[in-house]
Amino acid sequence: MSVKKLAKHELTQTQSYIAGFAFSLILTAIPYYIVVNETVTGDALLFSLMGYAVLQFCVQVYFFLHLGSESKPR
Repeated sequence: MSVKKLAKHELTQTQSYIAGFAFSLILTAIPYYIVVNETVTGDALLFSLMGYAVLQFCVQVYFFLHLGSESKPR
């Protein structure tokens, strides 16, 4: 692998980590805001928190584990 391709790969991977971190912060701050300000209560709160947890899981899998972003299977 040439140096240019390696540098591009590292930059892309770094950008992926930064985007994943930003999404993770957002997907943590929104549920925190909902709970602290009591915007939603009862079952709606439970389902919204579960929904944000699933989204957080998807972000972790895609951006940090890089599953689904490879061209060939492992």
